[in-house]
This record gives sequence, structure tokens and C-alpha cells, in this order.
Amino acid sequence: EGYFNTEDLVCQFGEWSKPECQGNPCNEVPILPANASAGLPLVACRGRPHGSECVLECAERYTPSSNWTCAIGTWITPECTENYCVNLPPPPAHAIRWDGDNCTAQRIPC
Repeated sequence: EGYFNTEDLVCQFGEWSKPECQGNPCNEVPILPANASAGLPLVACRGRPHGSECVLECAERYTPSSNWTCAIGTWITPECTENYCVNLPPPPAHAIRWDGDNCTAQRIPC
């Protein structure tokens, strides 16, 4: 299930044809994950062949984990994950929290 033959198996001129099994195309439109950008025309993804990709665009401050991938007739839905300030220089002064005794940096969205 999820595959189809490219042609029927036929004996012609003393030789068998060589049909292949291919994954079904993705005939549905992919599902938008949370925090995705609505600017992408998803209808253009309909009918893509098995193994193909459709580009995911995420909202500002979010990064796609991957693109959608068509796998035997079903879109594998990626995620849009929030960008955090990681491996950056020290945060600006307004990102420092003072609780009266300690000064700590907070993890804030970029």
C-alpha cells in the first residue's frame, strides 16, 4: 500500500518488461504547522511525486525544522521552532534582570 507499478509486467519479444514500484504522489495540500507563514501557495504542492519537497516558510522569529517531504502519498509535516539567542554575545542591558541581589541574563526571543 502506498506504491504503484509504473507499468504492467509484460513478456515481449522473449523478454520481460521491467516495471518499477514508485511511491504514491501527495495529492493533498500539506498541513500548516503552528507559526508557519501563510504567504506560501500550498496548492502548488498538490500532486507532487513521492520523495519531493515543498518549501516551508515560518513566521518572523521562527525557523523551519525542514521542508515538507512527500512520502508514499502523505506529507511529512515539519515544525516552525522559535529562535532563541544562543551562542551570541552577552545580551543588551535591557535583557538583564536584577532581583535586588543577583543580576541574571534571561533567555529571550531574538
